[in-house]
Amino acid sequence: MSSYRKKSVFNFTKDIARFAVDIEYAALPGEIIRQAKFCIMDTFGSIIASLKMGFKSGKLIANHMRKLGGRNEATIFGFQVRVPYLSAAFANSALQCDLDGFHLQSGCHIASLTVPAALCIAEKEHKSGKNLIEALVIGYDVMARIGMATNPFALYERGFHSTSVCGPFGCAAAGGKLLNLNADQMINALGLAGVQGAGLTNWQGGHLSVFFQAAKAAQSGVLAASLAQAGLAGSTNILDDERGVCRTFSNKTDLKKLTEDLGKRFEIMRMSIKRYACCAHMHSGIDALIEVLKENQLASGDIEDIMLIVPSSVVSLLNSCETPLSPLAALMNGRYILSTTARIGEAMQYNVEAFLGDGRKDPRNYELLNRIDIAGDPCSGIGEAVVRVKTKEGTKYVRHKRSAKGTPRQPLTGQELEDKFRKLTSYFPDKQTTDQIVRRINHLERVEDINDLTEILVKTVTDS
Repeated sequence: MSSYRKKSVFNFTKDIARFAVDIEYAALPGEIIRQAKFCIMDTFGSIIASLKMGFKSGKLIANHMRKLGGRNEATIFGFQVRVPYLSAAFANSALQCDLDGFHLQSGCHIASLTVPAALCIAEKEHKSGKNLIEALVIGYDVMARIGMATNPFALYERGFHSTSVCGPFGCAAAGGKLLNLNADQMINALGLAGVQGAGLTNWQGGHLSVFFQAAKAAQSGVLAASLAQAGLAGSTNILDDERGVCRTFSNKTDLKKLTEDLGKRFEIMRMSIKRYACCAHMHSGIDALIEVLKENQLASGDIEDIMLIVPSSVVSLLNSCETPLSPLAALMNGRYILSTTARIGEAMQYNVEAFLGDGRKDPRNYELLNRIDIAGDPCSGIGEAVVRVKTKEGTKYVRHKRSAKGTPRQPLTGQELEDKFRKLTSYFPDKQTTDQIVRRINHLERVEDINDLTEILVKTVTDS
């Protein structure tokens, strides 16, 4: 595991590839293995919940990939059928309800792409639970590091979606590990992944193509790894070159972040487990407002106005003015999110309905909308928030949160994560299915063939 630390002076692409090839399960610390299991369970819960409560686009895409047919290689969650592995990567990545794991520093939804991508190859190749964990640790690291190096806010300012741009890399690295690629093949996989990276933030107007482009990124990464295994060559300096991914998409790159503490700091440990089905940059603000409401026994009718102060870099993201709110706009609109929080308080937790269901149509969720302002503080750190509440009686309350519950500073316990999973899968006709999934994931290192886990997923049957 030491060779990747002998870095070349100029080629970050080779360093990342060597890292991906050299990492082995046996050398991973116990806390990282445990975190990988947490991430798998959390992602499974989000995907399963989406079958009943998620974006309609996800089920449409999954059903379409099912109808295309083909070889019986991998599972689509909730469908009693197996499909070609590329179709499974696309379908499962599209199944979303915005409760999947998020990496704040890179701005990437890593879990919803990397887990389905690695899973479909693990099924096809009959890999073990240890193999899957190993691959995911690598995939999370690669995707996060490229996201940080390109600067997610610089991408957003230019109209690019960091998850979709960086996603193929993480999925290619995870897939390549499962396919036993050597260093040269892994470089090719990264090169082929990079030329497929794409995705825009043009998501106003109610369409849900953002989930299409993210799912396509997952499939693209799997395809890159597969073609590299077959012998197709890609760019050998896709991360370094002036015309490579980093400098083409971003004008504020920091390439040192690609290999900073590589092999010492694992980015999977910096994943946030979401408790609210909305933009991760709002979670500290939600926590702060709920605390003010609870401690002072306030209801939405008692509030005159609210001011939310967040890092300047995320203000434009949260200031959507689209009305009436589409499902996507609802989970991005900071004013709607706080207005709804003021009304339902702690019931916001794991509440998909408020954003994707009838909650958006409830006029009570809009009562405070025009009395909420969002301002930026250039000195605030990512994930930080200050909430200022003024009551109709003139009393003022202020709450500052450096981070939200579920982030690395305030991680969920294993029991809290399992409770989330059980809540998201509570519609199962019998508790036994949930128990089986939890048991298999908690002891994933004992699973010799990942198909022993995924065979349970067909029981999470959709109505489609």
